[in-house]
Amino acid sequence: MSELSNETYELIQNKIQSVIQRLSEQQREGRLAKDISGAMENLAQLNNQIQAELEKLKASSEWKRFTIAFYGETNAGKSTLIEALRLQLGEKTKQESQRRFKEIQQRFGLTQEAFDEVRRVIMDTERAIEVVRQELAGLSKKYAVPIMQAELAVSQEEENAVQESAVLDLQHNKAISDLMLEISRLNELLEKVKAERKWWQKIIARFSTSPSPEEKQFAEITQHFSKTEKQQEIEKKELIDHHHGLIQQASTALAELQTQKQHEHNQVAEREQELQEALRKAEDERSRLDNEVLKLTEFADGQIIGDGRSDFTRVNTSFDFDLNGHSFSLIDVPGIEGDEAVVSAPIEEAVRKAHAVFYVTRTARPPQTNDDSPGSAQGTLEKIKKHLGAQSEVWSIYNHPARSPRQLTLPVLNNDIVNGLAAMDEKLKAELKEQYCGSLAISAHPAYLALTECVAPGSKDAADQRKFLDQFGGPEAILSLSGLTDFITRLQTTIISNYRDKIKRSNKNKAYETLRNSLDEFRAPQTHFSELEKNVKSEVLHAQSQINISLEEFIGSLDIVGGKIRRAFRDRVQKEIYDEIESNISNDEFKRSFNQTLELNAENIKNNLKKSIDKEADALGEKIRGIITRSSQHLKNIVTAQNNNFDLQSNFKININVDNGLKVGGLVAGGIGAALGVVFLASNPVGWTVAFVGGVLALLGSLVGIAKSVWGVFDSNYKKAQQKKEADKVLREADNTIEKEINKIIAKIKYEISVEMKKIKHQLEEPVKQCIAINALFNQVDVELTAIARDIKY
Repeated sequence: MSELSNETYELIQNKIQSVIQRLSEQQREGRLAKDISGAMENLAQLNNQIQAELEKLKASSEWKRFTIAFYGETNAGKSTLIEALRLQLGEKTKQESQRRFKEIQQRFGLTQEAFDEVRRVIMDTERAIEVVRQELAGLSKKYAVPIMQAELAVSQEEENAVQESAVLDLQHNKAISDLMLEISRLNELLEKVKAERKWWQKIIARFSTSPSPEEKQFAEITQHFSKTEKQQEIEKKELIDHHHGLIQQASTALAELQTQKQHEHNQVAEREQELQEALRKAEDERSRLDNEVLKLTEFADGQIIGDGRSDFTRVNTSFDFDLNGHSFSLIDVPGIEGDEAVVSAPIEEAVRKAHAVFYVTRTARPPQTNDDSPGSAQGTLEKIKKHLGAQSEVWSIYNHPARSPRQLTLPVLNNDIVNGLAAMDEKLKAELKEQYCGSLAISAHPAYLALTECVAPGSKDAADQRKFLDQFGGPEAILSLSGLTDFITRLQTTIISNYRDKIKRSNKNKAYETLRNSLDEFRAPQTHFSELEKNVKSEVLHAQSQINISLEEFIGSLDIVGGKIRRAFRDRVQKEIYDEIESNISNDEFKRSFNQTLELNAENIKNNLKKSIDKEADALGEKIRGIITRSSQHLKNIVTAQNNNFDLQSNFKININVDNGLKVGGLVAGGIGAALGVVFLASNPVGWTVAFVGGVLALLGSLVGIAKSVWGVFDSNYKKAQQKKEADKVLREADNTIEKEINKIIAKIKYEISVEMKKIKHQLEEPVKQCIAINALFNQVDVELTAIARDIKY
């Protein structure tokens, strides 16, 4: 990594570290350091996040060679375009692989001509074998009828022999049978004649040498029978010999036909065997070529091109070029539609390193977005914004699909495609702003086929290449139609020109975007903190308002308590003294009884006043504690809701201490108790009630003394009326005095309780102070880091 890159990124890192370190030290010195420790943790996390991203940029940045990442959809043709550029621009590793390819090809005779020749031999031999097999099938047809006829002739002769022999046997059997019947008849006749002879005739016959006519006839028929049998045997033999000759003649003809057929079959079968041997040798040669051609695979063109499977390209591959003195590199990046777990890291690494990005797409339309439904995957547009937001130069490349010659037409771009690209440019310009530079069009597959020299014979690429060359006549026409020539011109004149300035601008822009993105992410919780401050302040003001209302209600209840106590004192004293007066007591007894009644009820004033004020104070304490408890819970809910509303990649969390209910609750109890203690201790109701009774009694004595001379004259009713009148007068004076004293006490209680409530309300403001301090800190961080980002950008 060059010194320039280290200086640039490290300078930025040091500035950010310095800002956050300085702010952290300032806060540690402040009164709220403990309260905003959570905010400092968030700042530390922000710093770590920025530093980590800058470290990634440092690790993958390139400062010497202009680097272009080929980024885009799966199967969009990124690798095909890069392979075409490697071939056209003579990339070194490509030249070396082609040299190795041709060396192996020559050593093992793995030329396309050799594959074509062995394929021709195999096809010709297979056709010849088919001809021989047809000839064999023709032999069967050729001899089928003659052999069948010969076989029928043999069969017919054999059948004729059997039939004629049967007829002859029938004739012979009839003749023999007739002769045997005749012999039997003559024999019977001869026996009859012999039997009928006289004795002398028998003697004469014995010695006679001449046979009798019957004997002569019998001898003749017997001789004829013997001749007939011999003649029949001769005729039978002649018939058999005759038919045997015919059968032998037909069988010989059949054998000659079968021999001729077999001879011709053997000749054809021998030719087939020779052809089969020739085919085997050709197929062995093809197998040898197929096996040997595997040695070319490693060095063949197109190895980086995918085969249609998702995630064929799983890692980044970089290729270095020199074009008219301009050094640059192209990175083949995995497709963005692949498995996130597999391709996410190499994609991010490639775009961090690249100074320009080619977004390659196979469709002439704006990138698709997701449907904004919960849980839906990121669309292509969201991925482009995520991956390419920090790039200073983004181009889109429409890779026109042309898998067959008929798809490579002039013009390549029809009106629909032109309109689709215009819409895509508009959309990407709206998302990427000045970073987006426009769109280019190319048909990478035909360009690659036009340029490749090292494809495995018999492969699909070889077949496709032949189709395109046969259609267009040569590589030049294909390259012109594909747009590769214009693309390289644009690459040289526009994209990699002035590349040194572009490298600096790109790398600085990535640092700027890293800081800006972190600030954008930081501003989201900052906004939440501001909202939180407003909500917390509203809740605290509401609680303080409730405390003020409760305090006013308490003060009003004290006034009511004072009035009740005075009325109770007056009514009780009046009733008791009136009861005494009605018993017709003397003036001295009236004075003495009035004195006792006043003393006793004055003591009750003290006790009743303290009990009533304590009761109202307890009620006030319960109200205040309830207000504080509810307020604390509401504040907790506010903070929790704000934290739950965060939808950020960072782990920024609001950390406000709102759980002060117990602390403030203790302050309520202690504060009210202390206020009442101070008031009652300073007021000393016991002392002023005693002084009050003595003053009233003195007044009463003077009044009674003046009236003595008069009361003796009048009757008892008048005396009672006068005593009641004096008692009422004294009670009015007493009530005025008591009212003044109680009001003094209540006024002091009001003051002291108000002081304590002020402390409580002040304590409730602590979360607001925390929010204000955190927001002030965050705003300061935002201002200073924004200034650093502005310095990087400009």
